[in-house]
Amino acid sequence: MKKIFTILFSILLIITCSSLVFADDDYIYFGENDNYLSYEDEKILEEDLTNIYNNYGIDIYYIFDTSIADDDIIEFSQNYLENHGLGENKVILCQNENYYVIKASGPQEDYILENKSELWNTYLTGETIRDRIVNYYQFAVKLINEQIYIPKVKLIDSPVSLCDFEDLLDDDEEAKISQYLDELYKDTGIRVVAVTIDDLNNLTRQDYADDFYDYNGYPEDGMVLLLSMSNRFVYISTKGKAMDFVSEYSIDYIFDEIIPEINGDYDEDNNYYEAFIKYADATRYVLENSIQGNVFDNNNPVPDSFGIKHILIGAGAGLGVALIVILILFGQLKSVGHQRFAHNYIVDGSFYLTGAADRFINKTVTKTARPKNDSSSGSGGGSSFHTSSSGSSHGGHGRSF
Repeated sequence: MKKIFTILFSILLIITCSSLVFADDDYIYFGENDNYLSYEDEKILEEDLTNIYNNYGIDIYYIFDTSIADDDIIEFSQNYLENHGLGENKVILCQNENYYVIKASGPQEDYILENKSELWNTYLTGETIRDRIVNYYQFAVKLINEQIYIPKVKLIDSPVSLCDFEDLLDDDEEAKISQYLDELYKDTGIRVVAVTIDDLNNLTRQDYADDFYDYNGYPEDGMVLLLSMSNRFVYISTKGKAMDFVSEYSIDYIFDEIIPEINGDYDEDNNYYEAFIKYADATRYVLENSIQGNVFDNNNPVPDSFGIKHILIGAGAGLGVALIVILILFGQLKSVGHQRFAHNYIVDGSFYLTGAADRFINKTVTKTARPKNDSSSGSGGGSSFHTSSSGSSHGGHGRSF
């Protein structure tokens, strides 16, 4: 009996230990010398890879472990892939000190393995280990989704600046806003797009905005404003250089400019035309400052300012008050007459100068510190990123109203 118990316990221990080898469900794994990524970077990449699984059913793994023997790396990669993940398609890139292995499983396995050399070369283009990992898994997403993913967004014949599918604007307003956004693209090199929709077609706001920009032929550097009055939300997606230029803070600044017009806070009716004009104005302000190196974020907020209308109103009110005060004072000076010369105020022979001298009495020195040129800036309110269905990085977020 004791012998049987010992055998059963040993079997249970082996099973337990085997399961513990693959108990860690992290998508990114390093060996004992885990100093290749900061904790913050690894957390961001893990979150992005988790979203890729949740959104597209793809599990993508990256392993770098120098303790894996050269002869074992192929078997290790295969076992790891088989014992991890629930996605329909799975991919792994595993490295030790001398070799790398790319494995895949699922319906797109053959296609991925046909392109594994390109996948590896894409990985190598990254300047840092973080960039390399992102390049690898985003290219894997691209390979898989270009075979199986069908965009659900509205597709247009050519990439234009304004698409008003919800018919919030008349033809003349559309033409003016389109021209304004086209000029903004010429001036900044960032494609700025606006879209109104009434149906998300079962996509999230994020996916719809990302996919609309990605699958309609827009350039690498750009952003899109997605507005839905039917669903009462706005969303801005950024891509390429726009991710660096337009921070999370700046997106909220743009929302603060346009939502009052959409809601009709200034007038009884919604003013969609003015909302899109303010979108273009606020975006131009953000981009022109960012291009000059002044990126707005929580540590470098947009300066308080008044529009020309407020300036004119304030100046007019000030002039009115000043005029009233002058008229009142002028009315109180009835006993005063105008004299062209000063001799009527002088009594002849009343002033005699008996001597003169210059004496130094006191000296006052005022010191003002020279302003320091502080070129440092914080990153608060900067841009986060996520991976779209096309395997591209996007920033952005939305707001309900």
